Amino acid sequence: MDITNSIRLYAECLSNNAITEPTGGSWISAIAIYQGSTEPLNGSWLQRVCDNLGITAPVNGSWTIALANYYGISAPVNGTWWFAIQDDVCNGIPTDLIWNTVQALWNLEQGLWKDAQAPAAPTNDGGTFNTNLPLITGTGTDGLEVRVEVDGYLYTNITVSGGVWSLQTTEILAGSASPGTQYQVTSKQYDASTGLESVADLTDIFIVSTSTSITFDLFDSYGDGWNEGWMQLEEETAPGVWTAIDLPNYQTYGRYLNAAYTGNLVLYWNQGSFPTGTTGMKFETYDPLSAPPNSPGRSWLSLVDTYIFDLDPANYRLTSGAVGSYTGERTVTVKETIGGAVVATVSTSANWTVGNTLATFTIS
Repeated sequence: MDITNSIRLYAECLSNNAITEPTGGSWISAIAIYQGSTEPLNGSWLQRVCDNLGITAPVNGSWTIALANYYGISAPVNGTWWFAIQDDVCNGIPTDLIWNTVQALWNLEQGLWKDAQAPAAPTNDGGTFNTNLPLITGTGTDGLEVRVEVDGYLYTNITVSGGVWSLQTTEILAGSASPGTQYQVTSKQYDASTGLESVADLTDIFIVSTSTSITFDLFDSYGDGWNEGWMQLEEETAPGVWTAIDLPNYQTYGRYLNAAYTGNLVLYWNQGSFPTGTTGMKFETYDPLSAPPNSPGRSWLSLVDTYIFDLDPANYRLTSGAVGSYTGERTVTVKETIGGAVVATVSTSANWTVGNTLATFTIS
């Protein structure tokens, strides 16, 4: 059986074969135009189709899944939501009418008879990507159109040039924030001269999550800093192997919490006070040129939204680099920069002995 394009079948069955071509540039826009619409909704013809059916919100971030749910479909079929949708609406997949392969009578059948052979399937290079908008590539036959479906979204009119094709996806892959997320890509070739489409090439791609922005907020209950104490950020680079992260060495800005002074203090992040070959985070002194109008001994209490790093998915820990004095006054909060979710804390009861683990957390 020659499996024809899922969205095209859906368009034909939905319209009782009134839709015969991809009007407006695609089969989805043809459906919307058939429904009486003249323009997409929020730049999306699929959202317009859904809106015309009374569907007002995506499901799991996908309008395709929302459309499937409209028809009572709770899971994809043959790896795709569109296959499930057209299968439900069309109540099965029709076969092309090709001589000597079907039992229909030519003079009674109103469908289009075909005697050409379907083109060969294209190939897909697959691969692993660190973006949720991957560039998918493969090989094909010059002069034929490649059609690619991934995560329920169909891309058509992909040109083969010199035997190769490429597709820059434009629909964010749902769920790709989880490391190692797998997607099955369905690739077909379409021959406009015969109207035949190849069988599908099914190739998996993998999306690894991008880095997460993390903020380290440092506090001192008395307000005179950490008194030469500091901590080191380390990553588990192999099971049980922890490697210190080379933090950038620069002057940074903190937020002063005393109502009498609302400006920013230029704080010292003095790498020279750390042992050679290491870097860390400390909470020490203010620039005398911007000293607040109160006692220098209690000039600030909190350093927030200042130490910000982009961390890759991994296990991390904070270790004590130097004890200093008055360790019971120190606390640390590790949080996601966007959303503010707390991922780790160092309490005032933490043991600041050199090399001691103060807190552990995982970025996934």
